Amino acid sequence: MRILKGRPLAFICVLSVLAMYLSAEVSNFSFVAIFIGILAIIMSATAIKFCRRKRRRAKPFRIVVTIVIFLIVSLTLSNRAFNFYNVKYSSVRESIGKECTVVGEITEVGYQNEWGARFYVDLIEINGKSVDVRAVIEIDGESVLEVGDVFSILGTPTDFTDEESYFVSDGNVIKVICENPENVSQIGYSEHKILSWFGELNHKLQRSIYHSTDEESAALISALALGNRGLLSDYVIRDFRRCGISHVLALSGMHMAIIIGFFDFLLRLLRINRKIRCFILAFISLGYLALTGFSVSACRAIIMIYMVYIGHLIWRDSDAVTSLAVAATVILFIDPYALYDVSLWMSVSATLGIVIISEIVSPLGFKIKKKPLYVQIAYKILTAVSITLAAIFFVSVFNWLCFGEISIIAPAVNLIISPIIPVLLIISLLTILSSPIPFAAQIFGGAAGYICRILLDVTEHVSNMRNITVSLRYEFVKYVAIPFIVLLILFLLCYVRRKWTIALIPTAAVIAFVILFNVHVANNKGITEVDYVRSDSSEMLVITNNDGATICDISTGGYRHLAEACEVADENCATEIENIILTHYHNYHAATLTKIADKYVVRSILLPEPETDDEWNTFNTIQTAFIDKITKIKTYRRGYSEDAGENCTINVSEKFYIKRSTHPMFLISIKLDGDSDTNELLYFSSPIFEDPYVDYPGNPDYIIVGSHGPKIYKAPKIDIIERSLPEILFLTSGESMLSDEDTIERLEALRDKYNVSIVFDRQEFNFILK
Repeated sequence: MRILKGRPLAFICVLSVLAMYLSAEVSNFSFVAIFIGILAIIMSATAIKFCRRKRRRAKPFRIVVTIVIFLIVSLTLSNRAFNFYNVKYSSVRESIGKECTVVGEITEVGYQNEWGARFYVDLIEINGKSVDVRAVIEIDGESVLEVGDVFSILGTPTDFTDEESYFVSDGNVIKVICENPENVSQIGYSEHKILSWFGELNHKLQRSIYHSTDEESAALISALALGNRGLLSDYVIRDFRRCGISHVLALSGMHMAIIIGFFDFLLRLLRINRKIRCFILAFISLGYLALTGFSVSACRAIIMIYMVYIGHLIWRDSDAVTSLAVAATVILFIDPYALYDVSLWMSVSATLGIVIISEIVSPLGFKIKKKPLYVQIAYKILTAVSITLAAIFFVSVFNWLCFGEISIIAPAVNLIISPIIPVLLIISLLTILSSPIPFAAQIFGGAAGYICRILLDVTEHVSNMRNITVSLRYEFVKYVAIPFIVLLILFLLCYVRRKWTIALIPTAAVIAFVILFNVHVANNKGITEVDYVRSDSSEMLVITNNDGATICDISTGGYRHLAEACEVADENCATEIENIILTHYHNYHAATLTKIADKYVVRSILLPEPETDDEWNTFNTIQTAFIDKITKIKTYRRGYSEDAGENCTINVSEKFYIKRSTHPMFLISIKLDGDSDTNELLYFSSPIFEDPYVDYPGNPDYIIVGSHGPKIYKAPKIDIIERSLPEILFLTSGESMLSDEDTIERLEALRDKYNVSIVFDRQEFNFILK
């Protein structure tokens, strides 16, 4: 297709981005210099070839100079930015991992609800030492802080994880976690009056939306039009993600294009000259940027829009590929850490896919102008489907690398909502602009709320369907994704006579994925994976197989523990949680299960039959919380087996007690009934060995001696374990369990004489039943 042919500026921009990436990733600058020198030679030869072939007036020397300047600027800016970041980080490095008193100023709200809050801030002091860095503050619990507030908190600064690199792309240096909202206080107001005024304007407009429509619709409108995603509930974000339309919720180039396109349409009706139109639209977009509180994503979207209009002003026929390449390069020149912003590259990739497919499909439109109506309708449908699929496939690489799943229903849902979003966005903007006129705001707000309700109902219905998302964490996916990426790049850079053959690349990738997926399912039939996950004294057993994931909760009921188990299930390629089984009740369980079910699709929750008044109260609270949800609440009887996937059952025993504690203990048996024999994993509550009357069922292949429950006073009775001689004996808390020499000697005998694998003190451990 030779997408860069005849586009020397786009070619220069692509190589500039590569130079920036190398300068950021490669510590050996001499290697980078050599690489850049080779690139400069290649580009110079290419530029001269372009000039001779096209007989352009521009001298080859000017193009070569431009190339060199771009490369120098790329390297200089990126190195300066990364060095500047390192200097910023060094000023706060000594505080990492330590509880500190932090003073700062809130510049943006990430989210804010009864569960917690996230703020983007400028830090002023850490333990009395002056600093000047951007940071992310996360508070467990409700907070009343707002944009412009100067605050003081007692929290722990930490580094960002690999999954949180998008924070770094916005210029943030550290994250500060505050677990107690009582350690947060507001001590003043911002001295940056202009930025505070824009932030307050954004919040004022946000409040006006809530006065014009219902709460859920107002949160969606605020996210679409003002970029305030923090107001959206977890289940709305989950439903949009599972439907493959999460991009709708992020203020991006699509939103800016719709809004600017609307005003452009109005100016065209007034027959205003194109160049004047561009200037007017530039000021309109700047005004809209102010309404959003100058959010980072909106700023980047505006830059991309500006590059297109600058192209219209300078050239008669603006080139979309060149404008896109220049926009991405300019964004990186301004903010080099945007190099690690996944949303930026997803936006660029989706736009590139749309541009390429439009170039292929558009010529057909001229050929069918005089064709029958049904042919033109078919062409419109073909164009819509092609553009939707192009955007999805060009973004699928990032779904694989960053998110690990893809929605197979996304093409259909995008086609359905594509006509709705522009209408909703325009009406939402009119609702905001008409806020000083209550009557008009109520009319527009009512219309926007009605459309939002339809959109939310559709996404909720689709999201609740089974198997609409597919995991991309399977090992075989890389054997599909890497050839797909290579072939796509070759197609874009090399000469291809028939451009429509680009459709063969994603088609082949889909077919290969389906074949490998079915082979994987067949090979793993009858295999169940059990992951043990421990956090403090709370434990989880995550059981995954071809039928999904089941989580056995052995915890204090905290959200963090169950969320970790859900993440393990996700890593094991389960996109839905089939069952959550509670072994016993805690007061926190009602709130935790509600939040988990909002964030993940949970099909059923199995609760043990209540026995005490406290258990009945918790049981009734959980039932009430799930009345209107798809999650089914079921009860089970202890000592009876429950299904946990193909031929796999889980059995939670009757409760046992010891005199010094009211905390229950139990056995958990996970059994896989195979064709020839039975494979079993048995979990012991740790102090259960102190009860001389306790016996365990079956003949387990694997034994886990857990750590949840009362503190262990006596070492495990190894004679119980010797009856079965398991393949693996996992002592989760080795120091407490090895309290006497006799136990150590008998464990060593088990290991040496019977070849039993003995494992101590692991936060996570994996077992395979087959």
